Amino acid sequence: MLIDDIETAEPVIYGQLKNCGNHTFIVIDENKQTFKLNVDKKYRNDKLFWSSLYSIAKEKLWVPITKSTHKLINDDWLVSIIK
Repeated sequence: MLIDDIETAEPVIYGQLKNCGNHTFIVIDENKQTFKLNVDKKYRNDKLFWSSLYSIAKEKLWVPITKSTHKLINDDWLVSIIK
């Protein structure tokens, strides 16, 4: 199921990442507003995580981000269906 098909606990916005160097990324949302991407502590030393973010920024892909905390969503665009 896609994230747009359900109501999530936290509102979601969509944005593109812009690399600002030194593990800092700015998010540009659909309305051209910008804000800093907040990264969880558990990912700050994860080389694969940072490599993925650099690749996403380079390709200008849109990613789902929580509206209030400005963090990436763990499940990306897909969510599991609870039965």
